[in-house]
Amino acid sequence: MHNIRLYISMQLLNILFSLAGVVVKLTSVSVQKNGMFSIETCIRMSGYVAILLVYAYCWQKIIKAATLSWAYLVSSMSIFWSMIWAITIFGETLTIWNLVGVCLVFVGTLLVNSNE
Repeated sequence: MHNIRLYISMQLLNILFSLAGVVVKLTSVSVQKNGMFSIETCIRMSGYVAILLVYAYCWQKIIKAATLSWAYLVSSMSIFWSMIWAITIFGETLTIWNLVGVCLVFVGTLLVNSNE
């Protein structure tokens, strides 16, 4: 039960971390549209920093409860979530090469951690 809760917590943390990429992409659009120091840009950048602060705090808690190799293995799933957001939020097209890339990252992380 503890491992399931930890795994779910890590996936929620991966989702949060991948959403930071969404916020920073929206921030870059705001910079181009409104300028670097507009209220909208500053709010979005503040949101990005806040997400990263929460992520860093939670990551420290998780690596106390899990082995580091397992934590990195599960965190490699954040690239999957980033791909989901790219498709659903930004309307980007999913290609076979996107899927191959995600699989390669996950398999590579599995191989690196296979001795532990």
